[in-house]
Amino acid sequence: MSIHTGVVTTVRFSPNGKYLASGSDDRIIIIWQQDITSHNFGKIFGNNETNVENWRSFRRLIGHDNDIQDLAWNHDNSILVSVGLDSAIIVWHGSTFEKLKKIDAHQSHVKGITFDPVGKYFATESDDRTIKIWRTSDYSLEKTVSKPFKNSPSTTYFRRPSWSPDGSHIAGPNAMNGPVSSVAVIERGTWTSLINLIGHEGAVEVTSFNPILFRLPDTTKEDNKIITIIACAGQDRTLSIWNTQNPRPILVTQEIAEKSIGDLCWSPDGLSLFLCSYDGSIVACLFDKDEFGEPLTAADTEKLLSKYGHGRHGEILPESTAQLELETRTAEIEATAHIKRMQDLMGDTEPMKINCISDDAEQDSSNKETESNITQTTEKSSTVSTPKQTLKTNSLSLTPSSNLQKPIQQKVTITKDGKKRVAPQLLSNLSDTPIVNSLPESHLQTYPEQNIHCQALDFSEPSHALPKGGVRSLIIGNKRKNTSEENEHPLPKKGKLKQTNDHTKTNIPEFIRPSVICPSTSVSQIRLGVPKVISFISMSINSTNYMLEVRNGTGEHKPTKITAIKKGNIVWKEFLPKAVLLLAGNTLFWAAGCEDGTIIIWSPRGRRLFPSIILESSPCFLECQGPFLMCITSIGLLHVWNVILELSPHPPVSLAPILDASTFQFSELKNAPSIVSAAINSKGQVIITLSDGDGFTYDAAMYSWLKVSEAWWAVGSQYWDSSGFKGVKGKSGIIGMLERRTDDEVMKLGRGRFLQRIVKSAMLLEGYEGFETSVSISHLENRLSSAAILHSPDEYKTILNTYTRKIAEENMKDKLEELCMYLLGPILDDPSVSWKPKVAGLDKRELLKEILTTIGKQREVQRITTKYTEALEELNKVENAPTS
Repeated sequence: MSIHTGVVTTVRFSPNGKYLASGSDDRIIIIWQQDITSHNFGKIFGNNETNVENWRSFRRLIGHDNDIQDLAWNHDNSILVSVGLDSAIIVWHGSTFEKLKKIDAHQSHVKGITFDPVGKYFATESDDRTIKIWRTSDYSLEKTVSKPFKNSPSTTYFRRPSWSPDGSHIAGPNAMNGPVSSVAVIERGTWTSLINLIGHEGAVEVTSFNPILFRLPDTTKEDNKIITIIACAGQDRTLSIWNTQNPRPILVTQEIAEKSIGDLCWSPDGLSLFLCSYDGSIVACLFDKDEFGEPLTAADTEKLLSKYGHGRHGEILPESTAQLELETRTAEIEATAHIKRMQDLMGDTEPMKINCISDDAEQDSSNKETESNITQTTEKSSTVSTPKQTLKTNSLSLTPSSNLQKPIQQKVTITKDGKKRVAPQLLSNLSDTPIVNSLPESHLQTYPEQNIHCQALDFSEPSHALPKGGVRSLIIGNKRKNTSEENEHPLPKKGKLKQTNDHTKTNIPEFIRPSVICPSTSVSQIRLGVPKVISFISMSINSTNYMLEVRNGTGEHKPTKITAIKKGNIVWKEFLPKAVLLLAGNTLFWAAGCEDGTIIIWSPRGRRLFPSIILESSPCFLECQGPFLMCITSIGLLHVWNVILELSPHPPVSLAPILDASTFQFSELKNAPSIVSAAINSKGQVIITLSDGDGFTYDAAMYSWLKVSEAWWAVGSQYWDSSGFKGVKGKSGIIGMLERRTDDEVMKLGRGRFLQRIVKSAMLLEGYEGFETSVSISHLENRLSSAAILHSPDEYKTILNTYTRKIAEENMKDKLEELCMYLLGPILDDPSVSWKPKVAGLDKRELLKEILTTIGKQREVQRITTKYTEALEELNKVENAPTS
């Protein structure tokens, strides 16, 4: 077994004996596995001795940057932990041996590690004069013990601690008791050291508890006098053995080796002790069977360990009654939500009432009611044509026997060879009997698709149809050209598009001419496609019979005619000496974008609300929602106005940042992503989606563009939903709409497979462990902040619950506590602290109360949940306290 290229510093068998792990100063860990299939044992190099067993290299673990000093296995073989002179602690999987976690918490070389026999903790000791206790559930720090190790020498090559077999103590070598070297015995739970083993003249480098617990001779089980045995050794070449019933060592052997002792190891039966010295020798110490006392059975040992949770691997015990109360409250809420969800699925809007009929009078009246119901049912139409026609939820429609269809007479023919042939019948023509749906009334009503969309989303509908692929954009970038590049090449000439005979498919308004391009466009950094001048434009307002029609003329001799029509009657009309390109309107106002770059706004009755708004170029988009009107011009400037208040929430904004202006070279006209949609909500917020799948909004408070959705989340996140994300009320929200558009555009461009290959290749690289989890959490955080900015309360609440549950499952306590602090806010009123009590229109503390209930069963984070639950209760008491 000579694969290592350096000095082997540590070897550790796995508890099940299947693997042997060895660490070396060549920075590599090798996992060995016994080869039981081979019967040809080789000879040891340099002599004629034959190997008793064959062990082959099974895995090479690379991760440390310096010498490996110690290794330790968990009691159930689930993890292997290594430490080294690079100050790193690395946790490896016990069977796949993938790297699970790298911890860089010590400030100096880490020289020893030991595992809790229960499996809840492991402890590491370092030259930074501390022992750190770590939880195995999430590899987070439980406690740092430093007091016993102040002024301890850093000249030892090892600091190998040991955990007692009853799980109650840790023996930490190289401790100091005043000026004297000692071994610190640290108590579990309090993590304090009140006991020191003193006697060694030099620094103690290694300690090792006997794996067997013993009972003193001449004692019974009722006396419960259980002792542990510990061996200590170090630089003074002395071995000392102690037990818990004597203040002095029971055995001291001086000069047991010629040099310092570097490691100790007990046999599984606890009757043999092996020492390894720097002089290259191994010393074996053998003990009689009853020399330490009566050994405890494995069952008795497990009974002692059960008080620390042994036998309940993976189970985290509640630490307080507050946690139990929170879990009970969470269970009740989940049960109620489950019942409501099942009622929604089954259509049980109300509990069904069943009346039991016992006497003849009630039976007769019931028969009469049944007969009347039969008569009414047969008179009804057989189809449900309008939403106004509804059915009773819990009533049963019957059909008289006279109207029942007779058995269907199938046509049977017999062929020449004697086989029967049955002619098929069309089922839809077999009966005129009314079809009665058993769904409740709420499920039977039909709604126009557009109305549902308007109720779910507070964003404007497209006022006009965009060309295929969106509005094309050209851009001159901000990036300066490299001096080594060749001179700028002229743009290639565009090929002519093939004409298709589409007039037979749809009725397209008559095309008059292309719109006149504003001179400012030719020198602009951004150039967007301008709508063509067509002969007829019309627009109607949803849920009303109001319509605005535009018939474009050819100039002053034949002006443009604008007509407002309501229920077939002309309400008002106006004539313009210019062509109209775009229309927008709602119940508050009408707006028209003209070819010469002017915007004209009318009231619903046709009164001009403003003089013509003069823009820098022709409009490409014109949308409105509520009191707000949005316009994007051909040179890429975004304008937003509050028509009712006669103000603008922000100055005109350029689209250059979202069109990747920073990636294109200066003075070169390049094709930028097309704009496939642009909308505005009733709060004046703009949403723009590009052909590359990215979705943006402009934040008027920060004067910045924000990216709400992008293709990266579609392939890297576990929470991407291309079907449209829904909020708490089941409605598709603005975040879901944007992600659905992103998914559509990515699929159109064929980028999905390319991005998936990038993600899959990244997940296989070293150092990218947890890649998908990290991307998913970032996606949820992006969703959460976007829902807050876009004032989408339903989506914000749903995403917040999902995000909280995810970071709790991943045991990201820092993020969880930061989130709780953000929602809780300051406890005391402090004018210097700026804190908003609401987010997306929701009360932050009510949200905190809800998420604490959501993760109430996650015991891994119970310290955080109980802490903030108690804080909310205290705040509630203060707010409800009577004022004097």
